[in-house]
Amino acid sequence: MVQPGEKLQRRRLRWQPSPGDVQLIKRTPMQFDDAANGSEVELSAGDQFELSLRETRTAGYRWTFKSSGEPSCILLGESSQPVSARAGGTGTHLWRFRAVAPGNCLLALEYKRSWESSSEPARIFGMKVRVRP
Repeated sequence: MVQPGEKLQRRRLRWQPSPGDVQLIKRTPMQFDDAANGSEVELSAGDQFELSLRETRTAGYRWTFKSSGEPSCILLGESSQPVSARAGGTGTHLWRFRAVAPGNCLLALEYKRSWESSSEPARIFGMKVRVRP
């Protein structure tokens, strides 16, 4: 604290990351979206990643897993964020994963209405994750 009448000294401060800061930076999940469809990515065991895909839930369309990446990747959680509550309004579905064991995991999803089980999906999404030790 500076006392009245005391001169302020200018000092240059340099940020030196501590081991905790490096861990925080390293743990920021990688993010993937529609652009990752058909791609192959490589992660280390322990890495987290997120997948976000647009969907129109208000019109009945949902993404469903055909392959959720197990056993090399596990689903940590998911959420849906509507942009608009009106019919036909789009939103984003977000899934959080962790790469837990070396190997390959395949994320395969279909975008369709649940009551249209015999029809082809409106869209498909696929991404291969190679997990290294």
